[in-house]
Amino acid sequence: MLAGCGAAANHDTGSAPSTTASVTTEASAPAQTSTARAHPQVVEPTAGVAGQTSTSDPVAPPPGLATHAPSPSQPASVSQAPAKGAPTDAEVRAAVAQFKAAVAQYHLDRLNLSGSLLDPSLLPPGIFNTSIASVFTDYGLPIACGGVLHVPQLGVANKTLPCGTQVIFVYNGRAIKVPVIDRGPYIPGREWDLTGATAEALHFPGLGPIQWRLAG
Repeated sequence: MLAGCGAAANHDTGSAPSTTASVTTEASAPAQTSTARAHPQVVEPTAGVAGQTSTSDPVAPPPGLATHAPSPSQPASVSQAPAKGAPTDAEVRAAVAQFKAAVAQYHLDRLNLSGSLLDPSLLPPGIFNTSIASVFTDYGLPIACGGVLHVPQLGVANKTLPCGTQVIFVYNGRAIKVPVIDRGPYIPGREWDLTGATAEALHFPGLGPIQWRLAG
């Protein structure tokens, strides 16, 4: 499991706004047998300002800013400072190796995700932000917006955006639109936590900068 997301706040499977791609191997996703909590909250940084990267120098959060994950239905907070910290080379290497192991373990490279991709050249004009993203693969464990995480599930975790918010990600010439399904990541400098299927669809390596914008 890579960077953790926020602990689940709603386990009602009927309210989970998830997107699922077809699997070319087994119909059901393997459940993780670990008893560890999904998405441990390590440190919660201040969410980044749109249009800025998440690699700026540390800035103290403004007075009165919430230091806990909001409820899934709560609107996004207005951030006053970029997220603190940036991954080191060692953290990137470890995250890439961990995601490669998850791809092999859960056969993420066998998912049929081509139908979920967007043609970047056909996206409407607009400004893309750049922030640091990581990947989470807590399969079989609860997610904040309801239900549990499945191997082919497309989606992303964010600390403040309401559940179901559609976000477009672009990485290395590939693009995809996925909903917010969970809370996190709670490691300094990281703005997004992609599901394993989302990362695999984009050929995202596991940790690093990614372009994004809210879907209009």
